[in-house]
Amino acid sequence: MRFWLSVATLVGTIVGVGMFGLPAVINEAGWGPLLAVALIGVAVVMLTHVAYAHVVLLSLKRRRLPGYAREWLGKRAERCAFFSQMVGLIGSALAYLLVGGVFFAQLVRIFTPFADWMGIGVFFLAGALLVWRGTKSIAETELVMVVIMLGAIVLLGAIAAPQWEWRNLVAVAGSGGPWRAYGVLLFSLWGMSVVPEAAELIPRRQIGRMVSVSVLLSLLASALFVGVAMGVANDQVSQDGLSSLVASFGVSAQLFGFAFGVLATFTSYLTLTRTTVDMLQLDLNMSFLPSFALALFVPLMLLAAGVHDFVTVIAVTGAVSLGFEGALALMMEKRAVAAHPRGKIVHIPPLVRTATVTLLIAGIAIELLATFGAV
Repeated sequence: MRFWLSVATLVGTIVGVGMFGLPAVINEAGWGPLLAVALIGVAVVMLTHVAYAHVVLLSLKRRRLPGYAREWLGKRAERCAFFSQMVGLIGSALAYLLVGGVFFAQLVRIFTPFADWMGIGVFFLAGALLVWRGTKSIAETELVMVVIMLGAIVLLGAIAAPQWEWRNLVAVAGSGGPWRAYGVLLFSLWGMSVVPEAAELIPRRQIGRMVSVSVLLSLLASALFVGVAMGVANDQVSQDGLSSLVASFGVSAQLFGFAFGVLATFTSYLTLTRTTVDMLQLDLNMSFLPSFALALFVPLMLLAAGVHDFVTVIAVTGAVSLGFEGALALMMEKRAVAAHPRGKIVHIPPLVRTATVTLLIAGIAIELLATFGAV
């Protein structure tokens, strides 16, 4: 039972807004490149998460990623880890704000005209109010949300069954490169932040199996959503996947679909924003008010500055910020095992570690070049 609770903890963090971006990048890249990226991405996610769990178990005390980086790699690595996590949190919050706000606007538009920017504004103000009052999305809430999300996907699939066509899936040829797909896939499968909590629930020997099962279950949930969304939408796939899925539904089904989207994104938006506030207070010794202002308004300012391409946001966040975290985890794991060889629970061959770090660093460079039009 504790094994499955550990799996649920990790899956509850992994399954989220990232899967909404997968239909768009599959439509862009095509099935062949996507499957190649998926094979590499799943292996990288499993390896980095197991490495991070290893670091947690071999360290002197519980910390966050910057603290582990300081313990094993020094203060410069700590600063890099903090910056990477902040970029990841802000990028993720921006993604949730973009998608959640649009879902809310589409929900209201069922009844009355309502612009997307108005939906984003309401989503932002509601989040700001609850974070100000100290409301948090705790682990139990996220576990409930993943059950609701999986149930909602199945229900949406049942509703979509009359419009679903196999030829819509096989007709996807792709017209672009796989680079954005790589970042979006990493984003949709990443759950490193809760690896310490998940690892504490089970015996050390089960950690590798727990990570593998969690990542594969999360991949299955995303594949289910992709299959439903693309089987209905043909080549008219929206950036968030859900909008194009429910476009052909009746009013009641649209109401359900967008309400599910708002609920799924809003709880995670609260968690991300609150985590950012806590990091600024604890790591930079900032008081609550400036921490609150930075956590809330930096994503909003990026949005106002024109950063409103949802898929690009999660692709860059996934490849750059999360890719850097994965590389750090593998480098820390090497130092931790060297310091405590008798405590080693998994063996990562040096060649595999080096190749994975190289791949992650190359992914950062390629994603940035692709984003700015150089590749």
